[in-house]
Amino acid sequence: MKTPNKTSSLIALAMGTFILATAISCTADKAKKGERLASPEATTAPSRSAVNPPPPALVLNNAQFSTVLKLYAELTRRTVLSPLQLPNATFSLQISPENGSAAAKEIEKALRAQAIATVNDGDKFVMVIPAAQLSSTHPHSPQPTAAAPAELIPAGTINFMGLNSAAVARIYSELMGRKFDAATSARLEGTIILRTQTPLSKAECLYALDTLFEWQGIKMVPVGLDLIRAVPIPAK
Repeated sequence: MKTPNKTSSLIALAMGTFILATAISCTADKAKKGERLASPEATTAPSRSAVNPPPPALVLNNAQFSTVLKLYAELTRRTVLSPLQLPNATFSLQISPENGSAAAKEIEKALRAQAIATVNDGDKFVMVIPAAQLSSTHPHSPQPTAAAPAELIPAGTINFMGLNSAAVARIYSELMGRKFDAATSARLEGTIILRTQTPLSKAECLYALDTLFEWQGIKMVPVGLDLIRAVPIPAK
């Protein structure tokens, strides 16, 4: 019998009643096979005929920002890191991209039109941030290592759709092999949105969470031999 991934089990235990989504099919792969790209808020035009012109391959009708980010993550095959301080925007697109990469470029254009920037962070992450925050953002994801498959956390295992930051802090502590020191930590009132798009090492998962906490003004600091504490980052 295959031994369960220990880190994944810890995450599942810490999540309690929160649901961990299973990995979803990659839209970019579908695009390469010639299938139409779609999203929960997308509709496709009728098929091509001798009378009608070729239809757009992707139609988004007032799609929510969360839907666009999910599609963008699938197309780029990267885990999106994004702060919550983004405009409550909707997106409408009618495009006929040649492949998933071209579709991702069109989505990046639509994001830029609403003052939202995208920054690749290493090979596995992409930051989606307000354009005004671009100059102060410094991607520094850890260099990939030759981790054995059993040591990787599978894609989609971490799926925080607005999970309370205090609950995420406890999961972070489990990944660190420590206990969360709630008694002396800063009060955590925010939420975290994160879905891992590819298998990640523990170090990469911790980096992603560190980045999201930092955007909330929080740093996770080890204390003693077995504790970890949430500490406010001093304003610059």
